[in-house]
Amino acid sequence: MSASGQQLLMNEHDTLPDNGVADDDDGINVSRCDMNVSKVGAYSQTSEDDDDINDTDCLIHSCNRISNPVAFLSVIIPLFVLFIAAPVYLGACISTIEKQFQLSSSQSGLIATVNEIVSLTIIIFVTYYGSKTHRPRLMGVSGIICATGLFLLAVPHFIANSVEYSSNDNDTDESTKHNNELCSLGDVTEDRCASGGSTVEQPLSVFWLVIGQILVGFEAPILPLAITYLDDSTVDSTTSSIYIAGIYITMGVGPFVGFFMSFQCLSLYVDFDRVHGENIPTDPTDPRWIGAWWLGFVLVSVLVLVLSVPLFFFPRNLKKYECACCGGSSKNKDAEEEFNIADVYKTDFFKDKQNGILASLKGFVVAMKRILVNPTLMFLTIAVSCDFAIIAGFMFFVAKYIENQFAVTAAVAAIIIGGIQLPGTVFSNILSSFCIKKFDLNQFGLGKMMVVFSFFSFIFAIPLLFMGCSNQAIVGVTTHYDTSFSQGSLPHLNTTCNSNCACPDDVYTPVCGSDGITYISACHAGCTNVWRDGMGNLDKLGLSTNDTIYVGCSCITNGKEWETADGLIKGGISTEGSCDWTCDKLLAFSLLVAIISVFAAMKPNPGTMLMLRCVESSDRALAIAFGGVAMRVLGFFPAPIYFGSMISKTCLIRQDSCSHEGACLVYDLERYRYSFVGLFIGLKLLATILAMSTYYSINPDRFKENKESKTKTMPMEPL
Repeated sequence: MSASGQQLLMNEHDTLPDNGVADDDDGINVSRCDMNVSKVGAYSQTSEDDDDINDTDCLIHSCNRISNPVAFLSVIIPLFVLFIAAPVYLGACISTIEKQFQLSSSQSGLIATVNEIVSLTIIIFVTYYGSKTHRPRLMGVSGIICATGLFLLAVPHFIANSVEYSSNDNDTDESTKHNNELCSLGDVTEDRCASGGSTVEQPLSVFWLVIGQILVGFEAPILPLAITYLDDSTVDSTTSSIYIAGIYITMGVGPFVGFFMSFQCLSLYVDFDRVHGENIPTDPTDPRWIGAWWLGFVLVSVLVLVLSVPLFFFPRNLKKYECACCGGSSKNKDAEEEFNIADVYKTDFFKDKQNGILASLKGFVVAMKRILVNPTLMFLTIAVSCDFAIIAGFMFFVAKYIENQFAVTAAVAAIIIGGIQLPGTVFSNILSSFCIKKFDLNQFGLGKMMVVFSFFSFIFAIPLLFMGCSNQAIVGVTTHYDTSFSQGSLPHLNTTCNSNCACPDDVYTPVCGSDGITYISACHAGCTNVWRDGMGNLDKLGLSTNDTIYVGCSCITNGKEWETADGLIKGGISTEGSCDWTCDKLLAFSLLVAIISVFAAMKPNPGTMLMLRCVESSDRALAIAFGGVAMRVLGFFPAPIYFGSMISKTCLIRQDSCSHEGACLVYDLERYRYSFVGLFIGLKLLATILAMSTYYSINPDRFKENKESKTKTMPMEPL
């Protein structure tokens, strides 16, 4: 807080004359609700001393007229929405990125944690030095670095070769078009690898993704800097809390923006910028389809860059504002004992002017000891870390889970999860704030609130284990070939009927056999030809000449004779694409996840309030800082890694390009569901147990001590 601002603030014991105006030491008239004011909206601007005029002047003098908190919020709120949308967008597109660059879920989970490591490192320094800098310009620099990182996430698309995609309507040479899809003699895979034909671009792509994530992590300072910047611009605590609450509530829209953007981008073909006209594929349901995952990163990077530039024009400190409509209820921040979340980023834990750094360090160690031996705080911190793990792990991979479990496209999966989480992230946060304020909840009330919402969130998660379907029948993968010979355990792609076909194992171009079962490719079905005019009558089989039809499939037993240029061939037939398979439990799954998100979003607010009230007043800032670090270390960092590792273990068939294993082609859906949802439920159960432990560990003496100084409630997520 600037010196002039401190001069304008009245001491809590001062009284106003009958005219409502008091004189400070410098003779400046100070009014309770309208201090030397030029009104901006519903708020009043206080006067500033000449010494600080440069600190409150914009880079361009004409901008001073709009240099106020409302103008700053109009820039920073859309920026925060984009920062939240970016990782959500990455999670929604992760299955597509894995497919193109042959990444496993374990690898993508590791990539997802890189930016959190950078964020944690930066947050530590910003907590100490942030208030000593020109905050708007530092936010602008961070925004530009983040925009650069977001663009680098799209670089793998521009340096990679075009995705190979055989369109049935665009190649008139049928024999050439389907050559690699049919059963033919010769070791095709070995020749392709020996000639350097592998198109694996994984190492370089991973490099750019990691570098991009590192730079994206530089957005971490913007939130604490923005909160302290706004808090320093207000005289009364009511105005400050409104600003900060508005930021947190609006940020709840970010996940929906990320999922909606992924829906739009994944509906476009990945190479629409390179391939034009008739050559652009149009069927997103084709297993070979890859959506334009890169487009969202380009769009977000441009928007972040545009929104970061205006931050450079804001002054070092905004002129101070207070609520012009609050009357006597407006509180001087220096005269109140309540704790503001902005204080976390202003606290200098090692500063002791009287006794020096050693005394400060000793005091810090003593304070940390109080924090670590506080059972309520420890239980609460680990409980919230479980919730953060669910956000980081479950929410990162849930779109991919829906895509595989319910046989929908990546775009549809993204819009579904985006729609069902929006009510929970916005309205539940507001509702929990209202309940805390309305019922004036104390420590025990907050603890009960945590237990109730944790319990119901866990109970509604249990049925998700049964909201799925059994594996689709895929020959050689989930079911055996129709043969009398022993085939061993599954998966087992090669058998006597296709042993001489040299089928590649790094493709998944399914065909539906006339026996009603799916084969992973025409080659694995033993098909040797593509139907052409003169081969036979398809009308009796209920097939259309517009479909790609493979004939002479030796692995399909209910076949017939087909006339070819080489004579008669025998075998079944198959059509391009999987056999019809749907899972009708998507609606029930979506409703349950929506209910769970509502209960889960009710927990952060009481959790934050309880964290502040279960420690001594002098330890509140340290408790929040410690909790923020612990939640990232225990929640955000490891969750994508162990979620991704567990998903990888459920893979049945994986891309294999020249002995390099890549993305999963077919999952064991039942194991996938039990592993993924089971881990989700396990974290929910652990969070519930810890919430109960938190409640029963609340110290009644601590409650009495804090009863006289209650913390303000505001809609917010834990740090």
